[in-house]
Amino acid sequence: MKKLWLVEIWEEEREVFKSIIGHLAIYLLLIGALVISNYIISMSNLPEDKKAIFEKIDFWSIIIIFTIMITYSISKVALISIKKIMYDK
Repeated sequence: MKKLWLVEIWEEEREVFKSIIGHLAIYLLLIGALVISNYIISMSNLPEDKKAIFEKIDFWSIIIIFTIMITYSISKVALISIKKIMYDK
């Protein structure tokens, strides 16, 4: 019986694929939490100036999370590549 290509890639233990899926899941969870918090802020009875402060915090949280995730991913790939180059001679 033929398996889905997604299952085949996962079972072959391709670390790059697993890393991408893991990072995507974490990123989507964090963004989802921030979107829900933004919705709660917009529905609250807070004055507009306080809502604006919370919305700025929400926006910058998204930017910071994205930057950290990208930096982590690139660093991890770079370190793995350096290890392979140094020790697989």
